[in-house]
Amino acid sequence: MGFRPHAKLNDKMISQENLTSFLKYRPIKIGSAEVREYPTGNFSLYVDNVEWMDYDVNDHFSAREQFFEINIAYGHVLVTGLGLGVRESILLSKPEVSKITIIEKNRDVIEIFNTLCIESNINLEKVEILNIDAEFLEDFQVDCIFLDHYEHEYIEEIEKSVRSISKKNQCSKLWFWKAWVSYFIWIIEKRENIDYQNFQLWCNNINIDNLERDVNEDMLFEIRKLYDYYIRNLGFTNEYQRTTTRKQIKSFLGRSRKVK
Repeated sequence: MGFRPHAKLNDKMISQENLTSFLKYRPIKIGSAEVREYPTGNFSLYVDNVEWMDYDVNDHFSAREQFFEINIAYGHVLVTGLGLGVRESILLSKPEVSKITIIEKNRDVIEIFNTLCIESNINLEKVEILNIDAEFLEDFQVDCIFLDHYEHEYIEEIEKSVRSISKKNQCSKLWFWKAWVSYFIWIIEKRENIDYQNFQLWCNNINIDNLERDVNEDMLFEIRKLYDYYIRNLGFTNEYQRTTTRKQIKSFLGRSRKVK
């Protein structure tokens, strides 16, 4: 699980189809947090009996949609929102990543992650976990920041939070959960194609400090695949894309919960 070293593009990029979690999931409950298994073999994380996120063992989408972060990560990486530890388990296997600081406000979620890592023989030597609220992040100096602690917020609220966090901390590369939804909404609204120029225009429009802008043709190819996945699985059609309003797009594409 995780990623297969030979599955790289131009000896640099890892294709999203080759990303899966390194963790071996099982039903487990610690305090308010619980991992439940379904007959399909999928797993979901619940906190106080509310579903936070799921992991589909068939398409591994929770890993695939983080291909951008996985590919650009290097040095000291700060991540927020631990969830099922999908992103973290893959980052740990990257030799380019020297340290991972995990920000998670729920102690029980942390304990489940630690337990599953031990059972999955994952070395946590380069991991630092801070049991704090990500919204209060301040004065960190790292190489990469990946924000994924959002749940019920609308896209505009997430973008506002990301802008605030980016101004209070220093990094070279920043990315956040729902960034792709924000970009895809922009693409649909503008009736534009996914290409380098439009990606740069969206970055300018969203106006977030240190948002990663460096994309080559291989990365754009992966972004198009992700877009197609969103459209196909959310039931979009060409006619719908032509006639939908901004409000409908946000309601349909921009649902903020991680659970599919």
